[in-house]
Amino acid sequence: VRVLPNALHDTPRPIAMRRAFAFLAAQVIAAHEAVVEFDGGNGEKREVSVTPEQEFEVKLPGNPTTGFQWSVEQLPDGGVVDFVSKKYVTSVPPDSRRLVGAGGVYHFYFKAEKTGKQSIHFMYARPWEVEKQLPGASTWQAELDVVVKDKRRLETVV
Repeated sequence: VRVLPNALHDTPRPIAMRRAFAFLAAQVIAAHEAVVEFDGGNGEKREVSVTPEQEFEVKLPGNPTTGFQWSVEQLPDGGVVDFVSKKYVTSVPPDSRRLVGAGGVYHFYFKAEKTGKQSIHFMYARPWEVEKQLPGASTWQAELDVVVKDKRRLETVV
């Protein structure tokens, strides 16, 4: 006598459980990630609300082949937000022959430390022009206001 699995009960249950777990995991990850994207226009301003200990990402378009780079103003020690890291990702695949002159996106990562409000100022400029204060140096500015609230207060706002 061969015992076959019951197609109605044995097979769907593990699949359904995996799907439910994947859905819940995606919800947890999404709840802890905040991404703010800028268009790259001069003087842009955005706001983000996060909770303490939450990390968030800021994306700014740029093209370092022009000599311009996005930088973040020094944040105060013990402030509401801490800088974590920065990276640049080109918009062209690495194996492409069109890398020269290709733009991409600067990714800045921050972590909310405590409740409060803090502005983060970004500048897109050629570092050597800013350092030497050359006349006619071009710069673009972007600003992000970060509001850090405890989770209960954040849920009532959103």
